[in-house]
Amino acid sequence: MITLMLFLHVLGFMLWMGGAMAVMITSVAARKEERAVLGPLMRLQAAITGIMVGPGAGVTVVSGLILTFRMFGTAQPAPSGWIMIMQAAGLLAGIITLAFAIPAAGRLRRMDPLGAQAATFDALRGRQRVAGSISGVLALVALIGGVMARFG
Repeated sequence: MITLMLFLHVLGFMLWMGGAMAVMITSVAARKEERAVLGPLMRLQAAITGIMVGPGAGVTVVSGLILTFRMFGTAQPAPSGWIMIMQAAGLLAGIITLAFAIPAAGRLRRMDPLGAQAATFDALRGRQRVAGSISGVLALVALIGGVMARFG
């Protein structure tokens, strides 16, 4: 059971961060494109978010919670500070991703960047950028915490 949960935890994290990197790179590359390209780009980013980022974040958070509850159910000594950093940062990153970044991507998919919704589109895109950045930094902190707990 623990091995399966660890596998799902790492697999989910790879999907989550890999998809988030793909979305980030396409966003940076889109700065040089015309505004008409943003509609199809948002649909592609929403697809990446729905296929990789969302499920990856969900699997990572759920498997992490299962591993945490399992750890506290045993007679092991208290977890290290690095494990607690990984748990807190990962849970917060998952909540931000699942509550803000994924819904924003879904809404952006349906909006027209050129029409009457242009101002709302830009504001929502900025919100998604901030949520993704904060989530990414927290996920990196969680990764560092996990590595330090294992090898530090």
